[in-house]
Amino acid sequence: MQIREYHHGDFIRLKELHSKSGLDYELPNPDSPLMLLRNVVTDGEVQAAAFARKTVEVYLIVNREWRTPAWRLRAIGELAKEMECGAKKLGLEDAWCWLPSQLEKTFGRRLLASGWQKQDWRTYSRRVE
Repeated sequence: MQIREYHHGDFIRLKELHSKSGLDYELPNPDSPLMLLRNVVTDGEVQAAAFARKTVEVYLIVNREWRTPAWRLRAIGELAKEMECGAKKLGLEDAWCWLPSQLEKTFGRRLLASGWQKQDWRTYSRRVE
């Protein structure tokens, strides 16, 4: 077993492994400049791969007593437009946020209405030490 950097020639094998996985997600483009880390495991041929892509995590802090809920929602919408413009300028493709369970029903619906998508996948994190 050898771990090495990904080469463009590995892509056909990655497509094959991805299609055999049976998982319903789009194969990321390992040649994208947003891919910061690209490694494969080989044992004669590529058997596994891992990629780390540049993305952004969004935090929202708002005074819940400021004016009315409709006013706050409008302000959040304008703030989101500005943040999206900034993300585009940085070349980012997506943004992620995590909601505490107590906000899922209320604020989650508002996120969906404004174009966010709820993901079915469970999220795990790890500190880089």
